[in-house]
Amino acid sequence: MSTVLRWLVGAAAMALLWWLTPIQEGAWWAMPPLLAVAAYVGAQYALVAGVGTVVFAGLTVGNLIFIASAVYGVYSAKSQARKAARAARDAYNASLVDRTVTVATSEAPWQIVYGEATVGGFIAAILTSGDKDQYKHVVVAWATHECEAISEIYLNGVALGPLDVNGNVTGGKWLKGETHTGEEFVTISAGGSFTLTQQVAKLHTISLAVGNVEDRSQYLDASQVTISGVTVTVNPEHLAAWAGQYVRVTYDWATGDPMVRVQHHLGSTSQAANAALIAECPEDWSATDQGKGICYSVFRLDLNEPEFQGGPPQLSAKIKGKRLYDHRSGLTVWTNNAALCNSDFIRAEYGKSALSTQVGWASFDAAANACDETPAGQAGQKRYTINGAVRTDQDPDTTLDQLCQAMAGFATFDGGWQLQAGTYTAPVMALTDADNLGSIEVIADSQGDQVSNGMRGRFYDPSRYDQLTDYPPYQNAALVTEDGGALWADLSLPYTNTSWRAHNLARIQVERSRGMQLVYPAKMRAVRLKVGQRVTLSNSMLGMSSAVFRLVKREYSLGRAVMLYLAQDDPSMYDEVDAPASLPSPAASGPDPWVVAPVQGLAANSGNATLLKTADGTVLGRVRLSYSASADAYVRSGGALQIQYRPVGTETWQRAPDAAGDSTEAYLLGLEEPQLYVIRVRWRNGLGAVCRWVTVSVLHLGKSLPPSDVTGLASVPVIGGVSPTWDPCTDLDY
Repeated sequence: MSTVLRWLVGAAAMALLWWLTPIQEGAWWAMPPLLAVAAYVGAQYALVAGVGTVVFAGLTVGNLIFIASAVYGVYSAKSQARKAARAARDAYNASLVDRTVTVATSEAPWQIVYGEATVGGFIAAILTSGDKDQYKHVVVAWATHECEAISEIYLNGVALGPLDVNGNVTGGKWLKGETHTGEEFVTISAGGSFTLTQQVAKLHTISLAVGNVEDRSQYLDASQVTISGVTVTVNPEHLAAWAGQYVRVTYDWATGDPMVRVQHHLGSTSQAANAALIAECPEDWSATDQGKGICYSVFRLDLNEPEFQGGPPQLSAKIKGKRLYDHRSGLTVWTNNAALCNSDFIRAEYGKSALSTQVGWASFDAAANACDETPAGQAGQKRYTINGAVRTDQDPDTTLDQLCQAMAGFATFDGGWQLQAGTYTAPVMALTDADNLGSIEVIADSQGDQVSNGMRGRFYDPSRYDQLTDYPPYQNAALVTEDGGALWADLSLPYTNTSWRAHNLARIQVERSRGMQLVYPAKMRAVRLKVGQRVTLSNSMLGMSSAVFRLVKREYSLGRAVMLYLAQDDPSMYDEVDAPASLPSPAASGPDPWVVAPVQGLAANSGNATLLKTADGTVLGRVRLSYSASADAYVRSGGALQIQYRPVGTETWQRAPDAAGDSTEAYLLGLEEPQLYVIRVRWRNGLGAVCRWVTVSVLHLGKSLPPSDVTGLASVPVIGGVSPTWDPCTDLDY
């Protein structure tokens, strides 16, 4: 009796239906709704032909032409719109389901594996065979493209290890039988291989032999050979020394019944249907069930194994994923180069559907070269890689953001695509007073906001079975001292799989967050600049001379200035060394805008003189702070007074609402009374620079005096008595 269970509603349903027999037919891989949306958006991008026809990245109204850039990736820590987007992205990262989970669903998304990663899949079919229906055949699709290799399979988190030529396990808990240890004497061929009489479960040693006597002075271990079933081949680097040698081989082999068989199909467009399924389930699997273009595995699970009787185990695979087009060589090969992964996603149907003519290949090639660089001290490892899985039930913009983060870079679209990796490149244009077409605006932090001196987040750690876990948090000790305390931000990296890369990506983001940012109105020659390029800026009013800035956004409308959003940049941001301090201000003359004078004349008082009467008559106690007006124009315009307080005897500071930068007094409401408080304040200017804290203490009493004495008391005789009169009471709570 044979059963097909295809596109089950969910994992729980699959466990319930594990022994049941209804047939539910379905396609190999349905196109998910979100992919259709992505394809539609990509079609809109295909409309871009030049200025005046730009969709999404620009807008044409009458004869006015507006050009802007769509930017993906981490590029500016002070842009409020990007902060909101990053907060949404990190919330998504925090809710990520483990990508190693295999599920059964009626609407499976497409899955694309970049680099090498351990992933779960989607169950496409379950079939039953055997004279007692003792075999369950589970077809698991890993990716909707051809993959380079499937290097390991995991059942319930346990690696199966080597498989024989038929896909049966050769050892471990799912081989029921015995393991034997023995030896054989063989001669290694000139090509470096030899054949044993038993399937190798574990190789101990290969040592030189004279007759049947072992010479232990020279030997090989399992790491120096390649094993395939009963055939052992010496790795090329050892071939010269071992070819033709007579050796003693000590190894383990197993006898018994395999409870698990796994056969792989990597997803070529010409792959044949699984022969074992055709033979064992002929009613439900035929030669046309090829799964072309789908990387999948067929599991045969023996239900004589008690572990499989309650439902399917959790299945996952370590996969070397998609082969990618490399414009530099013209070849399509497997790689985990972060820029090439981004290039594939930008051009793919499941990504941004960009045409080849919309791709700025020079920038893509430069980004790929940067990712291939090998940083000092990292043993030849590439600077930036991507190793993970993309699914089409994720928002493609969020996915592209995350892919760009893996290389500390960004992708931009302004009628054509450009790609930047997180490395320093030389400035391409010098902006001087002659290029300026208006007032330069310094972008300030929002009120109460602060830059970060530390980053933390999560990544998939191969040393922990590719589980989503925290990477070692990054914090710059010098910046913590400079800021007067830890200021943490979050940066999750789902496509980074090494802790040193995650640590360095976090360091780059922290250092890039602390530079000055400007909005610079430029003349028309600046319209050719691309987001991500660097410029030098010289401006006599700001006292800047050849200061380096990175272009993070560009806007232009006909007849107006080209608006350049610039972030201060420096080669030190992209090394692997902690910054000794924040970048100094590029302004060289006049008062240093990054130095803020402390608050003067600070005083605090509380009691009846500071009471507040509300509209409903309620009287509230409050503390009044008074202080001298700031003489700093950067504070008075766009700055603020930051206020913190704590009860005496506690250590935790609490934050009160900021007061305006041009204020001379502020009030604190909602404090306990009576209670002795310590209050501290500091100025923050419009550039985000702060002064040192100034502290004052106050005993908060609220209303403590009795009502005022009656004044003006008088009386006049009236018929039948006396009518008293008095002055009106001026007490606040009368």
